[in-house]
Amino acid sequence: RAEAQRILDDLTERAQRETVDAVAMIVLYTALGDFDNALTWAERGCETRGMLLVMPLDARMDPIRSHPRFQAVLRRMNLPGA
Repeated sequence: RAEAQRILDDLTERAQRETVDAVAMIVLYTALGDFDNALTWAERGCETRGMLLVMPLDARMDPIRSHPRFQAVLRRMNLPGA
C-alpha cells in the first residue's frame, strides 16, 4: 500500500507537467480504494484516447467494472463489457 501511494504521488506530480499513463493511474487509485479518482482518470483517458483499450480485459479494473461511470467510458470508446 505504501509503495502504491508513493508511485501514485510521483505520477500525480509528473502529471502536472507531462502526460502520464491513464491506465496506471486507474490501477493505482483502484488498488488504494479511491474509486472516484480511478473513474475520473478513466474518463480523462477516454478523452485523450490513452491506453484504455486494455480496460475490458484487465482484471485490475474489476472493483470498478460495474460502476455506471466506468460503463459509460466503455460505451464512449465502443469497447466490449458495457
